[in-house]
Amino acid sequence: MSKLPNEPDLPAVRDTSTRKSPNDCSPTPGKVRFTDRIVETLAMPPLLRSGPQVAPLPVPELEPLVDSAAAGFALVRVDASGAIASKSVVALLGWSRATPISYDVRSGLIVTCANSGARHRVPAKLNLVLPAQIRARCRVRAEGQVLLAALIEHELLVIYPQRRLYDMVITYHASLQPEPASFR
Repeated sequence: MSKLPNEPDLPAVRDTSTRKSPNDCSPTPGKVRFTDRIVETLAMPPLLRSGPQVAPLPVPELEPLVDSAAAGFALVRVDASGAIASKSVVALLGWSRATPISYDVRSGLIVTCANSGARHRVPAKLNLVLPAQIRARCRVRAEGQVLLAALIEHELLVIYPQRRLYDMVITYHASLQPEPASFR
């Protein structure tokens, strides 16, 4: 690996014991924070300094795209009344004003579907209102965020509470293997 002129020698192995935390400049012994897991799996480039031009990085192969006809996503806030700005995903499902819908909780997720016998209805503005009992059961709080996933082929709306999003991000980053930095 080449280095820029006047660049100090970097250690071959990163010493995590010298990582600084914002509060006391030393990590809490035995405690791994959420942000630590994310940062450890990301290969961060060294800071660039003024000097000679740096060659562009090679572009990795792109992952396959998700078919937009199969699913639609929106990350939205929940207001104090439990309303969520769901117009875009409700429209993808073909639900219109007054469509009867039911809510169910499965594995900590809120699953919503059109159901002719349901007592809840899609409001005129297409912004769904999560019932208080469902919000309490899934620990959805006012001003919290939820991920809406419209599964078009299944005609389902899956609502991921913030806690489940946190769990998914932690699991994903725990599955990544740190890659050696290949910056030139």
